[in-house]
Amino acid sequence: MRTVVVFLLLLSLAVAGLALLSRNYGRWQVEQALQETARERLDRVGLEGVNVRFDHLDAHLAGQVATDEESARARAVVGGIAGARLFLRNDRVAVRRAPIIAEPMRPSLVEP
Repeated sequence: MRTVVVFLLLLSLAVAGLALLSRNYGRWQVEQALQETARERLDRVGLEGVNVRFDHLDAHLAGQVATDEESARARAVVGGIAGARLFLRNDRVAVRRAPIIAEPMRPSLVEP
């Protein structure tokens, strides 16, 4: 009787371990495929400054773009990938603001 209990315990641990291992292995493949698709699509629309990282199906965006429209386009491109979920809480796509250029100095009216 004791041998049967030990055998069933070991069997259940082995099954649980294999289930956990297979779940995480498949997850890596999904993340890799989504990462490649997102990078390809962002590059295609000219958004090389946007980085994307996947945590399973959740896309996390970071980087800098020139305008608010480009930021929205990056979100739309990644959000439009089948299977991807755009995780906006950690979205770090910043818009680079152009520096303010001062007017050129006017020459002094008084000659030295």
